[in-house]
Order: sequence, then C-alpha cells, then structure tokens
Amino acid sequence: MAVSGVFLVVFLLVHLTVNHIIMGIVLELKNAAARPIKYAKNNAGANSTWASRNMIVTGVMILAFLVLHIINYFVPFKFGEVHDHYELVTALFENPVYTIVYVIAFILLGMHLSHGFQSSMTTLGLRSAGYKKFFITLGIIFSYLIAIGFSAIAVYFFLK
Repeated sequence: MAVSGVFLVVFLLVHLTVNHIIMGIVLELKNAAARPIKYAKNNAGANSTWASRNMIVTGVMILAFLVLHIINYFVPFKFGEVHDHYELVTALFENPVYTIVYVIAFILLGMHLSHGFQSSMTTLGLRSAGYKKFFITLGIIFSYLIAIGFSAIAVYFFLK
C-alpha cells in the first residue's frame, strides 16, 4: 500500500512539474507571437514586477540548478558510495564558486516564488481587492524565508 502511494505522489509531482514547465514556455511563446512588433515606448515596470516579467528566465535557471543539485546530492546519496551526508555537504560548500552559485540560485528561486505565490492566489480566486496587499506581503515573506533559509545553509558551511 505504501509503495503505491509513493508511486502516485511521484507520478503527480512529475506530471504537474512537466506540465507547469511546458505551459510556462507555451505562454511565453504565445505572448511573443501576439505582439511581434515591439512597442515604441515600453514601460514594463509600470504594471508588473521584474519577477513576473522574467518567470521564464528564472524558471530555466532554477531548472538548471535543480539538475546540478540532483547530480551533486541525490545521485551520490542514492547510487554512489557516499554514506556520510554531512561530509558531502561540507566538501561541496568548501568551494566558493559552488557556494556563490547555490546562493544565487536560491535568490532567483525567491524571486520566482514571490511572483508564483501571488499568481497562484489569483488563480485560486483568493486575491480579491481586499486581500491583494495581504497576499503580496505573504508571498514576499514566504519567498524571502525560502531564499534566506537555504542560502544560510550554504554560507554556514562555507564559513565553517
């Protein structure tokens, strides 16, 4: 029974993630095709945030980081000869370049989540005029906590 539950969760996560990525790319392409001639004057910041305008860019960068993360952590843990997780984490974060890439990736994730959280509230119909400011603030707090929390791990092991 538990194994079938795990397979169900993995199936849903993979399909939801793949669908999310594909739909993001399709939306980006449709937006580009809808207005092939650029505006004479573009003031994109007047109606949208940097994070909302660059979801495809941050999404692709996060995907690249996720692949790096899987290669560096998941594969050695599950299929390699690594038995001491602490030792692997410590060894990886001794490299300043790896630590900087890790921190930048989580800053990008924070920006991505900031817009994604607010957008999901709109999709669910929860971001009405009365709650708009609340969900914007909650999305920013949530995204900062994720970005700072995971970056702090990298910085801690680098400085140790």
